[in-house]
Amino acid sequence: MNHLPAEKKIELLHIQVEVGRGLIHPISDFSGDISSLRDNVVKVNGEGYVVLHKAMWEELSYRCKEDLIIEIAQEWEEWNCYDVPAQTPQHLRRYANTFPSRAGSNCLSATLFAITQQEWIAHEWVHPQTFLQRLALEDYHVIPSQGLRAGDVVTWENADGIIQHASYCIDGQFFFNKRGQTFFNAWSIVHLDDLKEDWGHLSMKSYRKK
Repeated sequence: MNHLPAEKKIELLHIQVEVGRGLIHPISDFSGDISSLRDNVVKVNGEGYVVLHKAMWEELSYRCKEDLIIEIAQEWEEWNCYDVPAQTPQHLRRYANTFPSRAGSNCLSATLFAITQQEWIAHEWVHPQTFLQRLALEDYHVIPSQGLRAGDVVTWENADGIIQHASYCIDGQFFFNKRGQTFFNAWSIVHLDDLKEDWGHLSMKSYRKK
């Protein structure tokens, strides 16, 4: 974007803010020094917005990148999690309560990683239909949602039966979970009550390996 004429660049930044595409954040969200971002700031309805993109990112200092990541990450995650339960499988321990290094992995890939122990899956984006096919391949079948136990998988579906979220049960109460597909969404340990609070408006379904 930096090679574009200033007028065209401002026009594109306005469009990004208006349609909500890209990493766009109000200046008021940032508490640190944003002087290095001034060429990527646009005003819409009187409010200033920073539009983050690859070329701009590469020009920032390490300290500025660190500050921005912390600011943005806290918008995506509350950074609240639980200690890793004693029953947590070994292959999940080094991922639990950590952030990925790149975007793409989602809740479905995190859940499949938990049940297959295949580490490459943890870093992929998985489609709901692919997820269901792999569950069937791993011999997981729908069970009553009461009495969850270690190894179970829980999903939440919308009215059309499309999975919106999935999580892996560690010990009946705590789950290995990923809230979204950005690198600001951690692989975290959450309680069943947290999941119900986030996804309780959808239809819950449980699966267990035969």
